[in-house]
Amino acid sequence: MRYLFLLLTMTCFSAFAYHTEKELVIKYQVMENVVDVSIAPGKCLITGNAMMQKIAIENGIIATVDNKYIARTDSAGNFSLLVDATDSTIYFFKPRMSEIVTAKIGIASQHHITVNFFPYRDVRMDVSLKPVIYLYSKEKKTVNVDINVHGEIGFTYPKITEGWEVETSQNGTLTAKNGKTFPYLFWEGEHTELAYTIENGAIKNGYQIKTDTAILFLETKLKEFGLNATERTDFITFWGPRLIGKDYAIIQFLFNEDYDKEIASLEVKPAPTSSRRIYMKFSGLDQYQHIFKTIPAKVLPFKRTSFTLIEWGGANISAPENLF
Repeated sequence: MRYLFLLLTMTCFSAFAYHTEKELVIKYQVMENVVDVSIAPGKCLITGNAMMQKIAIENGIIATVDNKYIARTDSAGNFSLLVDATDSTIYFFKPRMSEIVTAKIGIASQHHITVNFFPYRDVRMDVSLKPVIYLYSKEKKTVNVDINVHGEIGFTYPKITEGWEVETSQNGTLTAKNGKTFPYLFWEGEHTELAYTIENGAIKNGYQIKTDTAILFLETKLKEFGLNATERTDFITFWGPRLIGKDYAIIQFLFNEDYDKEIASLEVKPAPTSSRRIYMKFSGLDQYQHIFKTIPAKVLPFKRTSFTLIEWGGANISAPENLF
C-alpha cells in the first residue's frame, strides 16, 4: 500500500484541504484528548468514526504509519485503535477515497483521543489506450468516421478534425485526403473511474487468469471473437506486456453495444455492413482471488461482409473494491 504524505495545517485540532471545486474541506478533526488511567501505561487509545457526507464508511483502514497497529471501521463507521504512546500520527485509507494522514494529534501514555475522519471520493481518470479502428471494403469508398468519447478525447492519429475522412481498400489500407496512408485510425481518451460490469454478482464477459498463460489466452479468445491474424498480433504485442505485470489478472471484454455505452460510440458514413468492436478492461492481482466470480463471454461467430469495421482498445483499471 502506498501512502501519500500531505502537508497538513492544524487549526484548532482540525486539518483542512481544498477540494477540486476549491471549497474548504475538513479532512479530520480531533474531538477530544483526555487522560484515561484505565488504559495501560505506555499505550494510547484512539477511537472515532469515518463519515462521507453523513454516510458511514465501512471497512476503512485506520492505522499507524508503520502499519504496526491497524483497525477497520465497522458498519457505523466507528473504529478503535490502541497504539504505543511513542507514536505520533495515524492515517485513514480506503480504495477510491481520499487518503488522510494526520499531523501530530497529541498521542501520549494513558490518553484517550477521539478523531473523526471525513474522506471524500477520489476521482480517478482511466485512460483508453490505443483504441484502433480498421476498415475494409471490397470496393474503394470514401468514409467519414466520427467518435463520441464518454470522457475526454486525447491523442488521435491521423489528427481528427470534424471526424476522419479516408478512402478504404480491401486490404485495410486507409488513404487520407493528402495522400498519406494508414493501417488504422488511432485514438486515446480519458474516462472517469471505469469499473467492471457486474451481472448476478459476477463480472460479465469476465475471466481471471494466471498471466503466464496470457498470450495463449488472448490468441484463443481474439480468434474466437473474430479478429484476423494481423489484428490479433497488433492487440497482443500492445497489451501482452501490460498484462504480465503481476502474477494474475482480471479481464473483462466489452462488445459493440456495451462499448458504445461505456467507452465511446462511432458514427460511420456510409455505415459498415458488419462491425465488431472489442474493449478489454483488466486489473493486475498479486494472487488468485477465490472470492471473485466471472461469467465467460458468449459471442456469436463474426462474419466479415463487403464493408467491415473492426475496433479494439482497453484500459488498466482498479480491481473491484470487494477484493480489498
